[in-house]
Amino acid sequence: MLLLLATRIFHTNTASASASVECTQCDYEEDLVDHNLGLVLHQMSNRSESTGLWLKNLEHHTSKKCPDCSQPLRKSISYDLPPPLLIFEINSNNITLSKTIGFEEEDGMKVLQLKGMIYHGGFHFTSCIVSSDGAVWFNDGITTGRQYEKHGDLETMSSRKLMRCRCKNLVLAIYTLV
Repeated sequence: MLLLLATRIFHTNTASASASVECTQCDYEEDLVDHNLGLVLHQMSNRSESTGLWLKNLEHHTSKKCPDCSQPLRKSISYDLPPPLLIFEINSNNITLSKTIGFEEEDGMKVLQLKGMIYHGGFHFTSCIVSSDGAVWFNDGITTGRQYEKHGDLETMSSRKLMRCRCKNLVLAIYTLV
């Protein structure tokens, strides 16, 4: 339900990415087409990877066959410009949570930084936010109300520690452009 809510809140009709279709065996490729990738990325598999690599490897096999060699075609998707915000659905403990994600641009590297985490467990959501100084702050509306408690420092926290918080599993990771 939370993922559906995030997807609807951050829905955009603007084409923000390009998709390319190419053969897995020969040199066949189709022209780039506009694609509305959106700001919420759904985890498609339980492959062990990082959120940064996940973003670089947005591809999947299609049901279409290559007109030249009849092998499967692969569709790759990439953002045209770094989005100001990205939300990753996390449904596996095998993923490494990247603290930053870089986009190479003509005028230099643009970086999205991990700024928020939403956790779920026991029919209840909690959250952590990362302040500008890198402090990680925990909130559970039931126990802390409007107050946040310091949970640690992003720089020294391991990905494994960020995946769980007070017996709840990470379900959404939120990155913003710095």
